[in-house]
Amino acid sequence: METCFHMEFGLPLTGLDKFEETIGLPDFNGPVTDEDYISNQATHFQEHFASQIVLRRLSANLHSVLNKTFGPDVSMSFPGFGHFNGASSPGSATVMKQLDAQLIQWRGMLPSHLRWQDNQDMTFPDPSQGAFNAVYAGQSLPSSDMFTPDLDTQPATYPFAADIHVALLRTRYSYNKYLVYRPYIYKVLHHPDSVTQEDAEGAAECLKASLKWPIALSPTCTNKRLIPTTFFWSQNLFGVLVLLHLSQQHPIMLRIRSSLCGQRFDVEASQTVTTYLDWLRDMKKIDSTANWCWNIIRLIYRLED
Repeated sequence: METCFHMEFGLPLTGLDKFEETIGLPDFNGPVTDEDYISNQATHFQEHFASQIVLRRLSANLHSVLNKTFGPDVSMSFPGFGHFNGASSPGSATVMKQLDAQLIQWRGMLPSHLRWQDNQDMTFPDPSQGAFNAVYAGQSLPSSDMFTPDLDTQPATYPFAADIHVALLRTRYSYNKYLVYRPYIYKVLHHPDSVTQEDAEGAAECLKASLKWPIALSPTCTNKRLIPTTFFWSQNLFGVLVLLHLSQQHPIMLRIRSSLCGQRFDVEASQTVTTYLDWLRDMKKIDSTANWCWNIIRLIYRLED
């Protein structure tokens, strides 16, 4: 929680992070009932949380490296948004590629029953649906996909909140990838005359990483109140909605979107906008952050309250 507040709001660390290497990962050796043991084995609960701890540590490192590389104190007020002087920086590009490679390596080292591939954020983990046979105990799985942007159909139900575990793991990965490539968006918007092909490709990666985060898809979105730190996700989904709107208004962003993001980008971006707006529309009733975001984004997208 402290790391999240530090990265998102710039709040100072208390020093607890210095004990992280000493404490290590949890071993989950506490006493459990037979029923809990069975459900833990079926949903791979321990591996999910251990993997998220490692990803959080990686996220903290990404945050530190991005801040050092792009200098939040140099004519910038938003941590994570890099300072570009109009010229390409091979060193900065190398840093971003290395950070992306670290994320890909983390995903590749996940247990097979948690792993997924690019452009397969909505499918069941590998091997194909096998990890969920025990969860469903003889029932047929609802479809070939675990998540869907279709919010109108009856949502699938997964015992032990299995969908929330998977959605959080995958969404945090996509969120970090989005952050890694976000400095390219800044350069495109503020220094359009000096955008290189590499810059455009980096901006395209950022746009693609912002699409269809599983926490905003069905069935997970029907249980938003069970997702930790919803205010964190509300403001980041809001940021993506602003970005996707800009990608249709800014000439160079529009060109990047149409030429470098793939043939299905427009369809998936439209689905993303629908699901992210639904998140804010729903959460504004109980979350002041979501309410603030909604009051702005509904004007941008010209929506009724």
